[in-house]
Amino acid sequence: LDKPGGLKEHKEPVPFLGGIGIFIALMLNKHLYTSPLILTSLIIIFLLGFIDDLKHLSPYTKLAVQFLVAGILVYSGIRTRLVFIPEWANIVLSILWIVGITNAFNIIDVMDGISGGVALIGSTTFMLLALKTGNLKIALFSGTLMAGILGFLPYNLPPARIFLGDTGSLVIGLVLSIISLEISYSMINPVAVLVPIFVLFFPIFDTLYVVSIRLARRKNPLKGSPDHFVLKLRKQGLGVPEIDAIVLLLTISLCEASYIVTGVGLKGAIVVLLVISAIFTLFGVILHKR
Repeated sequence: LDKPGGLKEHKEPVPFLGGIGIFIALMLNKHLYTSPLILTSLIIIFLLGFIDDLKHLSPYTKLAVQFLVAGILVYSGIRTRLVFIPEWANIVLSILWIVGITNAFNIIDVMDGISGGVALIGSTTFMLLALKTGNLKIALFSGTLMAGILGFLPYNLPPARIFLGDTGSLVIGLVLSIISLEISYSMINPVAVLVPIFVLFFPIFDTLYVVSIRLARRKNPLKGSPDHFVLKLRKQGLGVPEIDAIVLLLTISLCEASYIVTGVGLKGAIVVLLVISAIFTLFGVILHKR
């Protein structure tokens, strides 16, 4: 049970069952058993989250295990393949991406419906992109995650009756980091490398936003604080359903943009991404100062 206190707004203990259900749904994907290192990584992350939900592990312990899992995945071939940087840089970038996205969905899981909703939209987008490119294995992986989240999300909408817990948020983040790397390099269009950034923009933005504020205040970026974008919106008087709607509509718009930018060329896509980043950053700074 997740008990009230700290940054949590709920008044009564809420069970951590969502993550277990999503993990079970993923385990039903028979293709997962043809990739033993991916399966092993997923089980390790699930156990890490499950133990953390029970005993609250040190953030450094969690980070060390996440880097281990990222190393296993990169060794298995889940990595970037950017031709304009050396091989070692691709390896480092891939490890940072996997650890970053895994944590990002844990970081945004501070309000009912946010992490699960963003993940549902992201997994649906990746599934459609995979089907478009004929990558049936990734489409099935994305679809399995989508199905697991669909079974959980109705119970996580405000007021939540079930939470993801670290078990669910870490598993979701890891799976989406794998899917995003695999789908980017199965698409011929060079703009495809930016597609995951558009699809996962909000978790990436909120992670950088929170870490930047904590570092600016000379606080440990691994320790919790009320500096999340959605919590800033809450302070402005918005209700949880309204904030959910804002974040999910923004995520849908960004996922639609990921389709559109594949037709504007690499330079155009970079410009669009920079403009979106600038708008979010400006709005985030304004919220932080209020």
